[in-house]
Amino acid sequence: MNIQISSNKLVRNLILLGVALSLISLFIQGVQYFSSFSIHPKIVFYLNVDAENNVPTLYSSALLFLSSVLLYTIAVAARGARKKLYWQGLALVFLFLSVDELLQLHENINGLLNSTTQAGDSISGSGRWDVFSLMLFAVVSLSYFRFFLALPQRVKRLFFVAAVSFVVGGAGIEFIGVNFFPDIYHQPIFLAEVISTVEEFLEILGTCLFISGLLAYTQYELKAIRLEFASVPKNGVLQEAEKASV
Repeated sequence: MNIQISSNKLVRNLILLGVALSLISLFIQGVQYFSSFSIHPKIVFYLNVDAENNVPTLYSSALLFLSSVLLYTIAVAARGARKKLYWQGLALVFLFLSVDELLQLHENINGLLNSTTQAGDSISGSGRWDVFSLMLFAVVSLSYFRFFLALPQRVKRLFFVAAVSFVVGGAGIEFIGVNFFPDIYHQPIFLAEVISTVEEFLEILGTCLFISGLLAYTQYELKAIRLEFASVPKNGVLQEAEKASV
């Protein structure tokens, strides 16, 4: 039995699910701000895209884990030790990001880096600047620059747009908000909720576009990866049992 999955439909559905989670979160926040109707605090928490350890966080972690699995699959199928090493390295990076999304490991690292470099005060003025993520992005970008240039054009374009979306959502909007709109950013007003939702959605969109690039790469270089499951004939189990008893 062959299982064939349309990469376009898969990515489109992943993005639509991200849109749905974002709109549900905004709707709930809107109800909280603009109506007298009270929603149970647990529902608000578990569906808030700007909160941690809830449904949107689990979804973001799952997307990053899927990216890691695809990267490792490409590494196994790739020809050449150098290519394998590059893909394996990216698989480890995204595996770490997936775990970090659930456990917020980078927050402790950021606390140490901000206190050591004083980057939180000098750059953002809030002590919240994500130094670790920026350093990780810079190291990966420099290490993979030549590898990136050698990728097929469509894959390269998808990876670039994915990186821009992820960085703008993860750091760019926060930098602008903290420095230029301190009166509304992360304040208890609905506009702040909208900005935070856009941030989180851009990160989800970036990961989905990266997955699209990985699936496109399998079609260019690996002639598509197919999942096959051998089907056993109806009497196959009986035959195997008879052989085992002999």
